[in-house]
Amino acid sequence: MKNSQVCLCIVTITIPWLLGCAQEQGGILSTSPRISSQTRYAAGNMLERQNDFPGAIKQYQKAIETDPHMVEAFNRLGTVYMKLNRLDDAQQTFKQAIEENPESATLRNNFGFCCLQRRNYAGAQQQFDAALALSPDDTRARVNLAITLARLGQFTQSAAEFSRVLPADVAYCNVAAVCADMHDYRNALWALERALEENPACEVAGDNIDTVRRLARREMEQSSPLHPEKEAATSVGALPHEPEPVSAAPAPARQRHAGDPARVVRPAWSAGDNAAAD
Repeated sequence: MKNSQVCLCIVTITIPWLLGCAQEQGGILSTSPRISSQTRYAAGNMLERQNDFPGAIKQYQKAIETDPHMVEAFNRLGTVYMKLNRLDDAQQTFKQAIEENPESATLRNNFGFCCLQRRNYAGAQQQFDAALALSPDDTRARVNLAITLARLGQFTQSAAEFSRVLPADVAYCNVAAVCADMHDYRNALWALERALEENPACEVAGDNIDTVRRLARREMEQSSPLHPEKEAATSVGALPHEPEPVSAAPAPARQRHAGDPARVVRPAWSAGDNAAAD
């Protein structure tokens, strides 16, 4: 990146030594110092916090021009594009970022998150798998992979991934939440039943299972066969394709801490250090 420079090149008959000085420095005398990528990044972060997203985009882009390996700038640029729902730009940003920084688990996770938002679940799974290969303890990537597997209909595998970072009953409640969001109430019911098997005192499952059972019964009266993986688990009679997944399923919330009732988590974005709140 080249910054605009103020050039002072004085040519006069009476003081020719000034011309000679300018020529010795390539014909240019610069009074504008080069702005570092860190300074550009800090400016972009400040503008992002102020919701000046066009200004933030410009500063992050300049930071990347100066340092093509600056993971933080790529990450925040992609984040801003996501905030603006410019998913094509976000995807392109993360593609470029991974080409420059292929070993960044954060970028892999966030590229996968972008794919998840675009319902490109196969692409999302690929990126989350790559993130976990680089950083096996990355909880955000693990949760995102679990959500993606549920979206792909791989409910047992999804529960297994959730269970690596959450108690088993909460893991199944998360599977149920994803199924309900897809209006797949029969598999949501299957997951809530598994949650109660793991923990009969699970409040989320207990509070929602009757509603989900009613919806599942109607769905079975109307629609297609159950996912083969879960067909044997259906012991109720029938449920519907009805646009009320929010009331029918556990509401997304934070991860459970010791002593708390079971709660459901949401897809997780790796914001990075000193990042604006998403």
